[in-house]
Amino acid sequence: MGKVILENISKNHDAWVAQKRDLKYPTVGSGDIAAICGADDYCTVLRKWAIKTGKEEPDPVNDHMLFGQAMEPVIAQICERKLGLKLRYGDTLWAHDQYDWARATPDYICDSVNWIDVNAAIETLNEGSAPWTLNGMSDAIVEIKNVGFHSRDKWVPETPLAPRFQTIWQMGITGHHSAIIAPLIGGDIVGGFLPRYVAFDKAIFEQMLGLAEKFMWHVIQGVPPEPSKGDHKLVEELIGPIDKGVSAMLDAKHADLIAEYKKLKERRTSVDAHSRELKAEGEFLQAKIRALMGSAAE
Repeated sequence: MGKVILENISKNHDAWVAQKRDLKYPTVGSGDIAAICGADDYCTVLRKWAIKTGKEEPDPVNDHMLFGQAMEPVIAQICERKLGLKLRYGDTLWAHDQYDWARATPDYICDSVNWIDVNAAIETLNEGSAPWTLNGMSDAIVEIKNVGFHSRDKWVPETPLAPRFQTIWQMGITGHHSAIIAPLIGGDIVGGFLPRYVAFDKAIFEQMLGLAEKFMWHVIQGVPPEPSKGDHKLVEELIGPIDKGVSAMLDAKHADLIAEYKKLKERRTSVDAHSRELKAEGEFLQAKIRALMGSAAE
């Protein structure tokens, strides 16, 4: 069981946001862990590092975020009605009992889940497909998700890795062993409310802790982690303009990386040349056909 760092977040929202953005005492929350594990479609581990070290600003609040925040209590009410639950707002910041930087703030908590009834409701809503079932009564974390219609394919039939990692992280810190992810997809209450189970997995949580601890070393030491695909522009921003008057000496262990880059560059040059040849050949054939057809459209 973790420890409570801050209660009544709804009344201390500024303090909650401040601790999340404190550059002197960086933390890893459930909103960070997916990126650190390489499972966030919108943020790489390098960009997360840049944000935590103050080299990049967090994404500004946009319309999608505002709408998601506004919809959260509405989806929670739908969850109560559809699953027969009684939820209470999370409203508490938790920290791991050994790693104070590991933090979590669950959306909602259900103090007494009747799993027999909830199993039946989830199976019905998911057209008879339930990942696993529980019996008896227990507490559970409930994670609310407002999902756009165009993201439906990412949620059906499987739950994406990012929210699963998020809830496992929350459970590991708060001491819960069960969670329900409650997404409302495309605002469709009839066919788009598709709640799923997530069971706590100690082995996965420990692996996540290991990755998070490694990430925290990079943050504290100010050493950037290796870039991922899609980090090209960010690397350019972090390093700045190239100084042609300065040379860098790389270790011999990086020779393979440089050789691989040169080989890929040569392949790309070859592909580009072939593409130009195909384009020219296509234009030539098109011209011959047009000459035969004259002004006819078909």
